[in-house]
Amino acid sequence: MNFPQIKETLFEYDSNIFRYYLTPYRNTIESILMVGAFLVPITWFIFGLIINDGLI
Repeated sequence: MNFPQIKETLFEYDSNIFRYYLTPYRNTIESILMVGAFLVPITWFIFGLIINDGLI
């Protein structure tokens, strides 16, 4: 396979992934990412306080 064929094959895989997996669940994926972006810094801060205080 030459480079243009590889590029076209990867583009087809990418299109199928977006069409069948990401687009139908877009709202769910966005919600999970937003909740994660909210919870990760908070848990990091709390665990940092706990570890620095020597509680663990």
